[in-house]
Amino acid sequence: MEAINEYKLNVKHVIQYLQMKLLDNPLIMSNSTVSRFLAQNIIDGKGINLIDDTFVRASLRDSSSVIDQVFGEYVHKVWMECTSMLLNFVPVVGSLKAIAEGIVGHDLLTGRQYAWWERAFNIGMGSIALVGEVGLLAVTLKDSRMAVKLSEVATIAGNSAVKAMAEAISKIKAGASDMLEGISKIIKGDGYYEFATPDGMLFRMADEEIPVASRSILDKIADAIRNAINKARAIGITDEAELKRIGENVEQAMKNGSKFTEPTLALGDKPKGVYEAVTGDAEMIRSITRQNEAADFLANEGYNIEMLPYKTNGNGYGVKPSSNPDYLIDGQVFDCYSPKTINLRTIWDTVVGKTENQARRVILNLDDYTGSLDDLAKQFNDWPIDGLDELLVIKDGKIARLFIK
Repeated sequence: MEAINEYKLNVKHVIQYLQMKLLDNPLIMSNSTVSRFLAQNIIDGKGINLIDDTFVRASLRDSSSVIDQVFGEYVHKVWMECTSMLLNFVPVVGSLKAIAEGIVGHDLLTGRQYAWWERAFNIGMGSIALVGEVGLLAVTLKDSRMAVKLSEVATIAGNSAVKAMAEAISKIKAGASDMLEGISKIIKGDGYYEFATPDGMLFRMADEEIPVASRSILDKIADAIRNAINKARAIGITDEAELKRIGENVEQAMKNGSKFTEPTLALGDKPKGVYEAVTGDAEMIRSITRQNEAADFLANEGYNIEMLPYKTNGNGYGVKPSSNPDYLIDGQVFDCYSPKTINLRTIWDTVVGKTENQARRVILNLDDYTGSLDDLAKQFNDWPIDGLDELLVIKDGKIARLFIK
């Protein structure tokens, strides 16, 4: 059965090869209806039946000059043999083997599954595969020229989704500076990357098929996504939907070139500046204590943090001149908020106020928060704050990024 299935796939590739060669013919290309029909067949992974299909018979088979011009006498014979089997891929093993060898040579039977792209264009083995129920179940490309060819076929077929996917592949292969513009999702697998386009097309590329420079960028994005999700788990976020949204947020920010606040110094350091005096009523004392503790924690984790002074008329770093944000971290202004309430709307509203008056980046110290971390993440994911550039969360000796613009 395995051999039969292999031959069925081989014949499918042969048919795709023949259709592609037909599509290269100027007589075919001059007929927009036929060329569009063939192009969509290629994209869908379908064969054509020259015996049963009246449209194809009238448009293609009867035009023997086209077939002879494209294939020559021998390939014409093989083409007719293929169509005599109705292209249903019902295996007649001896005949299929002869057809496969006659069209594409011994490569077909060496154990490495060469797809029609390689056979048609005589290129080496690649490792790009479409994921899911898509016509081209195994697309192998060696260089960006093949993605260009797929783009041309998609253009002829009027299939914008496949065309966009082909262009995305081409940019990745070429290491273009804008290679991520046509990618909505990136997942790092074991030896491959999986990509999604905004149109929902999914495809995979093996590591070795991606240029080193492009792979370096992709690795950074994949690492950032993985680290963000792992750190979110560490502070107590367990909802997979919210973890996914956190990862997607980081991915988009990486594509946008956003500034991520990260540790840049050795562990075990102390914050620069002067601690804010712990005075006032009980709530004020609690809040300032948590603010100072957060500064100690961040410095200990390797963040380059300076505690900003409180001044009556403002310390000069705030969104408003009269405000007094708490920290300067790696050159970015942050304000600290240490809620005790578990009211999510109150916490969200307070962060909004911070971004409007104090700083566009916020440290959320949750050491006194006893509510659900999943619900908190959902609140900020469901209701993004326009003025918020970054939200770092501290909880029980761990830190995570809940949001980055």
